Amino acid sequence: MTLRSSKKTKTCSCSCVKGKVRDNNEDNFYFAGKYLEPGSEGLEASISESIDLMKDDKRGHLFAVFDGMGGGQHGEVASYEAAKCMSEHVPQCEGPGDSEDALMLDALCKTLNDRVYAVGVQKDASVMGTTVAAMYFKGGRWWSCNVGDSRCYRLRGGVLEKLSEDHVEGLYSIDSVNKTKKPGLIQYLGMDPGEIILEPTIHSSDLQKGDTYLICSDGLTDMVTEADIASLLNKAADAEEATAGLVELALENGGKDNITAIVCKC
Repeated sequence: MTLRSSKKTKTCSCSCVKGKVRDNNEDNFYFAGKYLEPGSEGLEASISESIDLMKDDKRGHLFAVFDGMGGGQHGEVASYEAAKCMSEHVPQCEGPGDSEDALMLDALCKTLNDRVYAVGVQKDASVMGTTVAAMYFKGGRWWSCNVGDSRCYRLRGGVLEKLSEDHVEGLYSIDSVNKTKKPGLIQYLGMDPGEIILEPTIHSSDLQKGDTYLICSDGLTDMVTEADIASLLNKAADAEEATAGLVELALENGGKDNITAIVCKC
């Protein structure tokens, strides 16, 4: 993929690579209307846009990362179906007010879950699912939304804060000195809606100039500590440099999983 040069600062950027160990790529994303087609091994280069997140835009801007479950069946299909379904329902993001934007995200997650579950049934898969982590920007505010263990972060004043919640059976962190096998997911897209209630974690607050937001799969956070993520985001000149640097560092540290990162800067 060839990127056109521009003098404008790239405020939003997305990178997605297969990694060094996996045979295929089960990650996907939704970024500026784009997502990966089935069978893709990722992006050849970052895709970037110059977007003013502080602008009062009634439609807003929605970004998301999907990580197909490697322990299930057809993880790449699950993440693709979720990304495609999100692209079909983006017009729903034209909510009339702040109080309804969180409800919109909750409803959107349930729509994605129904699509992934239905396709899994068609494929006769015993388990087929994907995580989702998303950020929605509108009218000077942000909303984070996640199901599973893909994450959302905010860097403000040099301090990195996790906005999402890991929906897993136990605690796990690359920073822990007592690393154990990663726990299983207790929430993901593709669960039977007739048996389990989907409960996305949704938070919201005001945007501030200078904020940096990161959405990523665990292929990044399992390979790079939060301290190193914060350091790189602080040093990066723009979002494009940030995503490229994060992916490169994850690969240098082993690249054991697919890696997807979206960075948005105010």
